[in-house]
Amino acid sequence: MSVPIPTTLVQSNAVGAIHYSASTTPSRTVLIHVTDSRQTLDALVRHLPQWEDRGWVGVQNRVLVQSTIAVLRKRRALTGFQWVKGHSGNVRNDGADSLAKVATTMTADGPNVICLLPGGLLLPGAKLSCMSLRLLRLAIHERSTTPRTKSCSRILDVVGDEVLNQSGDRPMVDAIWKSVAHRDLSRNVRQWLWHSLHGAYTLGRRWLYIPGCADRAFCEYCGQEDTMAHILFDCDIPGRRTIWELAESVVVAKKIEWHQPSVQCSDQV
Repeated sequence: MSVPIPTTLVQSNAVGAIHYSASTTPSRTVLIHVTDSRQTLDALVRHLPQWEDRGWVGVQNRVLVQSTIAVLRKRRALTGFQWVKGHSGNVRNDGADSLAKVATTMTADGPNVICLLPGGLLLPGAKLSCMSLRLLRLAIHERSTTPRTKSCSRILDVVGDEVLNQSGDRPMVDAIWKSVAHRDLSRNVRQWLWHSLHGAYTLGRRWLYIPGCADRAFCEYCGQEDTMAHILFDCDIPGRRTIWELAESVVVAKKIEWHQPSVQCSDQV
């Protein structure tokens, strides 16, 4: 059968399948998982001691992997793994690939993998001897409970809608944050994108709440509300279109497909 994996997780199909089979197969029944994913085998076998020693800091899909490990440890019968080469004519493996494609079209109404973390089956904490300064900083960042502002959430929704409109796929929030921190972008551009996504710039109606600055809420050239979207995409001030035309010429010269920049919900940004 096909089972959809939670959409907030990436590259987790194989791990999710193991989780589902291990949790639905009687615990006293011998179970051998056959997979063509070395990454999955490494995650559940090879890297497990190291990840547990460092408290799972920086591990992608941590909740799903932890839950899968807990389910495997709960079993009483022999549970093993076997690697096979992908697309090599293995009937079961090729059949699993076909079912995986079917699962991508399923809705949330079907069966789902439920990720539970029973404390008794997982090792808590981390070994200080295994932690570097980088991992400690990452651990603090991962455990930060600072809530995302309404403005930031709204802007991320707008960005997601626009990417969906342009490409047909909606990016996950983590993917958006990772893309704006890409090393191919200059430091100034990364900082501007980060502040823009957080809605950190004082623009538009925000000026109305600052005494003596209400006139700054509107564009001096066309009189419209001076939001970031207006500045980038809507204002008729000379030079704005020229900048985008130059940008398009550079992208086309590099033989990259050009997508006309826009924001569907410009009044929210």
